[in-house]
Amino acid sequence: MFIIFGSPRSGTTLLASSLDQNDQLVVLDESDFIIPMAFILDRVKNERVGRRLIAEVIAQTQRFPDTLGRFL
Repeated sequence: MFIIFGSPRSGTTLLASSLDQNDQLVVLDESDFIIPMAFILDRVKNERVGRRLIAEVIAQTQRFPDTLGRFL
C-alpha cells in the first residue's frame, strides 16, 4: 500500500486517474481522516489508546463508506 499526498491544484487528480487505468491497482477517492489522525498521533502518547481512537475516527469520517469502507 502506498499513499500519495498532494496540495490542491497540484495534479493529484490527474495522477490518480492515470494510476486508476491499471486494473491491478485500487485508487481510492480522497480521504478526510489524515489531519485528525495526525493530531491524535501527536497528542495521545499511549499507543494503544491512540490506535483505538484513530480506528474510530477513520470509521466515522464522512467519506469512509465510499473510500476505505468499500475494501475493509
